[in-house]
Amino acid sequence: MQRHLIDARLAAGFTQREFAEKLGKHQSHVSKVESGVRRLDVVEFIAWLRALELNPAAFFAVLAAEFDARPNRPRRGQKNPARQA
Repeated sequence: MQRHLIDARLAAGFTQREFAEKLGKHQSHVSKVESGVRRLDVVEFIAWLRALELNPAAFFAVLAAEFDARPNRPRRGQKNPARQA
């Protein structure tokens, strides 16, 4: 998700500082989100996308499609059948 947010910000022509100002946040907030140090909740995520003039539902659909395309990975507590011999 971070890569998508960075790409969207850059495509909109914002530096981290400019985008932070648009959000009413500090530049360090944008940096921490983009580097994965801080996560966005759903409300913040929608605010980011609206500030970038993107459709949150369409953006989320892209993320969901990429998630679904990933190889199946076992959940915590489940054994990985590929590792069993």
